[in-house]
Amino acid sequence: MRDDNLRDDLPPPPHRPWWRRRLLLGAALAALLAGGGLVGLHVHLARQADRELEQAIAEVDEREPNGWRLEELEAQRAVIPDDRNAALVVMAVKKQMPNSWPSVPRPMPEPADRGEADDPPLPPSLPPEPIDERIGKLPPAIQLDEPLTDELRREMEKVFPALAEAQRLADLPTGRFPIVWAEDHLNTRLNSQQARPVANLLRMEAVLWAQDGHIDRAVRSARGMLNTGRAIGDEPTLISLLIRIALQAVSLASLERTLAQGEPSVAELEALQRLLEDEVRQPLLWIALRGERAGIYRTLEAMTNSRIPLSQLGRGSIPSFGEGFAQVFINPGLKRGNARLLRVLSEWIEVSKRPVEEQTGLFKLPQPASQRAGIEDIIVELLLPAIERVAEAFQRSQAKLRCGVTALAAERYRQAHGRWPDSLDELVQAKLLAAVPLDPYGGAPLRLRRTANGLVIYSISRDGQDNGGNLSDDSRAAGTDLGFQLWDVEKRRQPPHEWIPPPREGRPADDPAL
Repeated sequence: MRDDNLRDDLPPPPHRPWWRRRLLLGAALAALLAGGGLVGLHVHLARQADRELEQAIAEVDEREPNGWRLEELEAQRAVIPDDRNAALVVMAVKKQMPNSWPSVPRPMPEPADRGEADDPPLPPSLPPEPIDERIGKLPPAIQLDEPLTDELRREMEKVFPALAEAQRLADLPTGRFPIVWAEDHLNTRLNSQQARPVANLLRMEAVLWAQDGHIDRAVRSARGMLNTGRAIGDEPTLISLLIRIALQAVSLASLERTLAQGEPSVAELEALQRLLEDEVRQPLLWIALRGERAGIYRTLEAMTNSRIPLSQLGRGSIPSFGEGFAQVFINPGLKRGNARLLRVLSEWIEVSKRPVEEQTGLFKLPQPASQRAGIEDIIVELLLPAIERVAEAFQRSQAKLRCGVTALAAERYRQAHGRWPDSLDELVQAKLLAAVPLDPYGGAPLRLRRTANGLVIYSISRDGQDNGGNLSDDSRAAGTDLGFQLWDVEKRRQPPHEWIPPPREGRPADDPAL
């Protein structure tokens, strides 16, 4: 039974003023309107980003009607038959090489610790570094001493089967490595990385051939080194370009040492000069930039469609539980960033079509639209390649290649006339060059200087100053040039002796230490 009197004992319900109820209702409505406004703003930004990306894609489609996406670039690449594919030979050679070659010499063991080993210990007077590094520090005209020669022979014996296969590369100037493109362009594995150790193998072979007086065989090894880089072919990435540039430098350094050790035949000189001239003509920067544009577009498109996690953009900066939430708000920025990158890279591709001597200073990084960086600015900063450094490396490689071509023509002239040319124009008059190659730095013809030891053919290099052929491999070194040193016949093939390594900032081309 309910006692109605108990109700009279309960306190009355609290009285809420009318204004408080309205305030709560107003706050709820304001929150709802703000949320709706944010959603509307996001939808507006998303549509704007879609239009911006569509317009950027249309611009690239108009510029390149034959296609520019990664799968279209792959379809446009040269098809190389297996029997002429240097890349397959490079991969076969690398497979036969030890994982670590050449080996690092062991320090002399203590008397109580003399055990058996395949490699004899290194005398205490020699540094514990690989033989290829020690040989690389020798002046080109200096022969190896007996201990170094014996050590090199032992190292070459370890890779004899691989070396026999690598010798085929001298006759294989084209190639194409197999590639499986990853959705994330930055994580694509490149088989062309295998070219580096193979070129080093041929470099050591050339040193030994020259040491033994087989100069033509050493020149042929240099041709094999160049073809090891050319095995990369039209592989469309900046990494591929940098590998090829590095192997060009290895080939030219090997050739310079070979010509400092003896006199090759005219036939070998002609064959290598033709190959270097063709290497100069290859539009490698243009190929690499087209691939970079396609790869970055592919990556951001996959990220926008959730095929790649957003955490890849910042390499782990977004936790996995926040991916879905972040995807909604970052997608417009991803699309705007993709549009901006397409435009910037397309402009750089147009620049790369110009002669290399006209490209200086034209690879400019884009400035943000405002001082407050948006997500698209962050994306551009994260993914835009360091093209200014790559373009400088390409320009430097072009200078070295052109000097190498001219140096071979000058050596042929000396053999035919018994003297060095007084000017590079004489090489054109003798029909050894079609024209004097232009210096990629400034566009003037390459320069020649007679020295106490021979001849220097050089480019004024990055500083834009003619430093008289003061050669250095470091293009940033002040007061130096890039070039190729040739020696008088009587100054070639000098006996081993104690010598002082040249200073880092370069050495005069007629340094008596040479």
